Amino acid sequence: MHKQTLYTFFMFDMPRVNIDYNVYMRLTKQHIPRLYQAIETDKALPIGVFLFEWVICMFSNILPLELSARLWD
Repeated sequence: MHKQTLYTFFMFDMPRVNIDYNVYMRLTKQHIPRLYQAIETDKALPIGVFLFEWVICMFSNILPLELSARLWD
C-alpha cells in the first residue's frame, strides 16, 4: 500500500493512473506485441476497462477478508 503505484490506484488519482496505463501499454508493446496489437485494434476495449480492476484485485483478493475490509475503510 505504500508503493506509489498502488496508492494512486486506491486513491483514484486518475492523472497518475493514466501515466501507469501508458507505461503498461509500452511494456505490453515491447514484451507482448500480439496483445498490444489486439488492444490497439479493438478500440472498444480500452485498457482502463481492465487494468484498473487487475491492480485493485491483485492486492485485495490475496488478503484475508477482515484485513481487506479495514484497508477499504
